[in-house]
Amino acid sequence: EAGQRVYQTPDNRYFRCGTEIRPIAAAADEGDVSGLLSGSDRLERFSLADPKNLNSREEIILSFPVTEAMADAGLILHFRQTLMTTYLFYNAMGYMGDEVGDLFARLETEPELRKKFDATTRLMGGIDVMVKDPQTGRWIGKGTFFETGPIAINRQMLPIGSTESGTVQVKLILNRGLWRLDQATLVPLFGEVIPQEFRPTEVQVDGVSKPELLAQLFSPDQHLSSMPGDRFRFEFQLPEIEKQWELFLYSKGY
Repeated sequence: EAGQRVYQTPDNRYFRCGTEIRPIAAAADEGDVSGLLSGSDRLERFSLADPKNLNSREEIILSFPVTEAMADAGLILHFRQTLMTTYLFYNAMGYMGDEVGDLFARLETEPELRKKFDATTRLMGGIDVMVKDPQTGRWIGKGTFFETGPIAINRQMLPIGSTESGTVQVKLILNRGLWRLDQATLVPLFGEVIPQEFRPTEVQVDGVSKPELLAQLFSPDQHLSSMPGDRFRFEFQLPEIEKQWELFLYSKGY
């Protein structure tokens, strides 16, 4: 509806969100970074890795001015990874030496080995969110943002429950040097919505319809894979309704 947006949560739920409240302060090790986190402008806040411990943590404490109590609120975060995980990945390949091909073949076929290989991702963790209880002063955990990759910026919302009027404080706990943050805002929630799924009706390459590519998309045993330089045009048919649509595209990279 007017003045609302739909945001996706880390566990793939969708909520109608109201007007965003920007932080009046964001205390990090280097000082106040609220200017970097107030807008979606690709001016990101990030830190350098700890030279002695790549698994060290840092905190950012956000302060939001809330004029009216919210029965249900959420934290919107625009974020992506740095190249730290890419560095670790290729460094691991370097340690494998001339056995890298054999080990990756095993990773494809041995789930237990794959779990061990993913240990660095689990150890370094995501972006943990905590909210300060104004009555007791205790920090209460609300959940975690996480997504793989440094290329695309993720825009997600994490429900944090009710808030009182006044200054709402939110703490982010994250691995030092691992995350780039573009925006952090607080929003009121107006209920969960269930998305409708629409499959493409046509796939075009250079203006020419390719029904065989459309068949690959619909096949449970095939994938439409792209190579450098490929350009696909997907056509979708949406039903005629008066309200506005919020559109999400699901895809998976390799």
